[in-house]
Amino acid sequence: MADGQESEVELGFQHYIYFATTGKKWLIPSPLIKDSGDHKWLQIVTANYGLCNLLTEGSVGKQPTLKGSKGLSELLGMRAQKMSSQFQANDLFEEDAESSKTAKRRKKASTVDGAESITLELPDFGSLLIRACKKKTEDLHIVYTAENVGVFCKWMYAKGADGDNDKRRAYTQTGKYAKSSKEDQED
Repeated sequence: MADGQESEVELGFQHYIYFATTGKKWLIPSPLIKDSGDHKWLQIVTANYGLCNLLTEGSVGKQPTLKGSKGLSELLGMRAQKMSSQFQANDLFEEDAESSKTAKRRKKASTVDGAESITLELPDFGSLLIRACKKKTEDLHIVYTAENVGVFCKWMYAKGADGDNDKRRAYTQTGKYAKSSKEDQED
């Protein structure tokens, strides 16, 4: 290839997860794999169709989500409990406990910055290594290793992934706002 010419071929690779229990494979979008420091992290996006499909048997609905699933809500609850106990433990050893609120906020934020990991012990499944969060509404991030992803998939499958909960608010037709004909409006 001469200088200044662009290559007509581009090489790349795709990460995927194959879950033998459901017999499905998920091609992971590259933005969901984060690389920071010691670990690669897999971001668990609750409304990702491929992830929902991976964790459920059969077919999933049009817009599946893991948001209301028992498995994910238990994991998020455990993460919140670990984070609050970690903050309380850090506060016990603070020298100036009577400092201003903004200083406390800065201290709390600095303990969670970076890719600090938390280990969640899941009975009968093993331990799951997750990333500490800054906000409780932050997506779950798990360490991207075969063992860790396997623990997550088995946990979600056993506890219930509910990937087919395409529930929406029920519409009840009351007739209150029904269109009226022009003749009715003239009366």
